[in-house]
Amino acid sequence: MKKSLIFIIGVFMFVSSTVLAAPTGSSNISFGECYRFADGFKTIGTNEGSYYYKYCYRATCESNSKYSLDPMTSIATYRCQNGNYEPYSQITSDGCSKYSGTCKTGSNPYCTRVEFVDCNRKKDGSAYQNGGSVTPTQPQNNTTTKPSNNKTTTKVNGGKKTTTTRRIPTTGFTAPQKTTTTTAPEISSNNNIKNIKINGQDVRYKQDKTDYSVKLPYDMTEIEVTVELESKRATYQVIGNTNMPNEDTLVKVIVTAENGDTREVNFNITRYSVETSDCTLANIYIEDYSIEFSKNKYDYTLTLPKNVKSLDIVVVPTQELSATYEIRGNENLKNKSVIDIVVLSADGNECNYQIKVRKNSNTWKYVLLILLLIGALATAVYFLYKYLKKSKGKYKYE
Repeated sequence: MKKSLIFIIGVFMFVSSTVLAAPTGSSNISFGECYRFADGFKTIGTNEGSYYYKYCYRATCESNSKYSLDPMTSIATYRCQNGNYEPYSQITSDGCSKYSGTCKTGSNPYCTRVEFVDCNRKKDGSAYQNGGSVTPTQPQNNTTTKPSNNKTTTKVNGGKKTTTTRRIPTTGFTAPQKTTTTTAPEISSNNNIKNIKINGQDVRYKQDKTDYSVKLPYDMTEIEVTVELESKRATYQVIGNTNMPNEDTLVKVIVTAENGDTREVNFNITRYSVETSDCTLANIYIEDYSIEFSKNKYDYTLTLPKNVKSLDIVVVPTQELSATYEIRGNENLKNKSVIDIVVLSADGNECNYQIKVRKNSNTWKYVLLILLLIGALATAVYFLYKYLKKSKGKYKYE
């Protein structure tokens, strides 16, 4: 018994040591740390069964002083290889939970979140079984026999059996038939779209916008497009989302209303390489101002009028299709303010361009105004003194 107990404890310790710790979410981290932590599009293999999927968000403080979480990866979603489209999932670690409610404008921290996904279970936690068949139920054949209106009488007379059949007349009354009037429903012309998701990520669809741009890495030949419609009687079709060429292409969503009216939405797919480490900029454009830009120069100085509080900056990454960037500090500009432009390459390499602000001083204008006021006051005092002195001497001699 003692040896069995020691054996069980040893096996338990061995298994415990081999279990890898689940990843944890973080808050208030840099963009680079957040981006490198996050997963892109993930296919959870049949052999894996489950996976800890990792997200990267920027907690943006909106103009209403409330946080909103914006995903930082272009395709942040997963799919189960075993065909389970609604697997069991649960947030196991959330570094973004602290960024809710009110906030201070200008605060845009980064945070990460971890979601556990089990492809072997359904959304409600029950076991997922791929495949299966349904045996149709055979309809029952119910037969109703109408009773006869004939009456049969049998008599026995002297050993002879006589059978007489007499028909019983009906009452002659026929029950009135119930009449039902059915009004055909009006044919719907509604082909409006509520939202569209590509690989689980909301594309922020707008009714008045028909063309969208989506960046995908090379070698991704299939995407999942889900569409939610306003009308249950409308249908939709997705064209070009499977067997995609390894180049720029077009994916089209066509919605058809019940009356045949159609609506088309186009997704222009562009490709980027996930292996590039180039985080440089091709140019920086500042409206109404100019700087002598060079991609390998990271520090600039810009002189601004005192009343300018922010700049209209356009940034062009060298790897425009794959690199991402963020502009920080471009609000409430003061003398010695610093604007940071952080560029992140597809593989996580980071470049930081800085624009140091200098404000024109209007101190000399105030000094000149004060001197003029002092001069005017001194002149007035002088003439007043002369006038009083002259008046005093006049009255003395009289």
